[in-house]
Amino acid sequence: MAARHVLRTPWNISPVRGKTIISSLLAPITRFRQACSIHTHSSILSSELSSAVETDKTKPDEGEIVENDEGKNILEHPDYFEVHKLFTLKDLFNANVHLGHNEGCWDPLMKPYLFGVREKHHIIDLNQTVVHLRLALNVLSHIAYKRGKILFISAHPQFEELTQRTARECDEYFITRRWRGGTLTNSYMLLGTTELVDMIIFLHLPSLGKNTLAVTEAAQLNIPTIGIVDSDCNPNMIMYPIPGNDDTPSAVQLYCNLFKKVIIKAKEERRKLGSDTEESGENA
Repeated sequence: MAARHVLRTPWNISPVRGKTIISSLLAPITRFRQACSIHTHSSILSSELSSAVETDKTKPDEGEIVENDEGKNILEHPDYFEVHKLFTLKDLFNANVHLGHNEGCWDPLMKPYLFGVREKHHIIDLNQTVVHLRLALNVLSHIAYKRGKILFISAHPQFEELTQRTARECDEYFITRRWRGGTLTNSYMLLGTTELVDMIIFLHLPSLGKNTLAVTEAAQLNIPTIGIVDSDCNPNMIMYPIPGNDDTPSAVQLYCNLFKKVIIKAKEERRKLGSDTEESGENA
């Protein structure tokens, strides 16, 4: 049975009614433009008043703390702590950072960070390692400068003493034993506190995505993480991955020295700019 065609008659809108409909549709837009203009005038007026107050302001009162202009531009500076001077690509090569695992034991997610294969072993692209390592050191410096708490994690028995010594010299925290589930996600029951760390550094990640409970909990709580990702690791859940060898003592020693240097330098810079004095004055 053929469907019947229904002819729809066009709407007949009078000119007066059409103007009313159009004006009602444009009313919200008109109100929005008026609000924007009022906001613009008020912002201009407030800026003029603030500039007038700044010009009328004389020297600070006795005991008043003046914020250093240099401290305001720390975040705007691309490399305020000069982490690019701490190492070179040759330093990474001499520390065997480029050596990966056997080509039969690798994670496909690490393919973008691999340079190639030599003698059946993956070679990590050090050019990418330089970029990612400098980015991680820069972020770590800013967190240490802002009094952030940093946690070093390494369950590798060979680097247990090195991890503890590095954390103690930085006056930070460390965990070198098997991760206990819920340490971060259930910290109130296990640790008796809800105050968590501000940055986690994984010096050694499990192979092929095994036993990654600590990484998972940090990702669930959106805690920034730095991790040394070898050719057999999954870099996706690390916020600042550093492609490199995590098994050779010379490479791990290089990482620890760099982390320690930037943390100590950031804390010294904070003391030099008088951040401790400013915070004590605000709390008093």
